[in-house]
Amino acid sequence: MEEKQTDVHISVDILEDYMVGICGKTILVSADSDLLPPIRSILRLDESLRKKHHVEIIFPPNQFSSAMQNTRVPVKHMIKYRSRFNRALLPYEVRISTKKVKIPDKWRKQLEMSSTSHGKL
Repeated sequence: MEEKQTDVHISVDILEDYMVGICGKTILVSADSDLLPPIRSILRLDESLRKKHHVEIIFPPNQFSSAMQNTRVPVKHMIKYRSRFNRALLPYEVRISTKKVKIPDKWRKQLEMSSTSHGKL
């Protein structure tokens, strides 16, 4: 199963949650700069609506984005929280009812490279 429009779905969810007021804080755990547009929209809307919505970006271990680093949003590097992050990862394969869902090969290779260069996952 190949991922389709994941960035779009995440972006829409981020903006919907903000607009509906379902949360007071948005934490994006990603280094994918394709997710910057909804973050920028929240910052602009927050300013014009005079809300006090907090936005934060957290880079997963071994990932970085200069575009995201250079926003006015606080950025944390998860390398400090590596063991907690690794405990939260799902297995490479998950069974949902009768269907198996596997992690994309590209992601698996990145995780395996990460584990060999910086300790066990």
